[in-house]
Amino acid sequence: MEFKKKLKIRLYSAIGCVVTGVLMIIISNLTQSDNNFLSSFGLIIAVCGVARIRLYFLITKNDETIEKQRIVESDERNIAISNKAKNIAFSVYIIVICIAVIAFGWQNL
Repeated sequence: MEFKKKLKIRLYSAIGCVVTGVLMIIISNLTQSDNNFLSSFGLIIAVCGVARIRLYFLITKNDETIEKQRIVESDERNIAISNKAKNIAFSVYIIVICIAVIAFGWQNL
């Protein structure tokens, strides 16, 4: 896939995040519930989407920055480091979940 198309897909997904966040805020305000979780979560999603859109415009402001970003994302060393970090984060997550299940499981016995 061409890198510029990949960037456009990322832009569309960020716009989708903003729209989803705004819809969550609107739905939360229309239902008038006491739970503000939906509106808070919608605000967080919308802010993250705006940050991604800003990043997209910073990357695509000229061809030189697009090429630098393409090199960074396709560099084998960066990909290996990213995969190793994902594996470690997932392992830590699983260990924390197992500890939480054991800790909260003892309370139910």
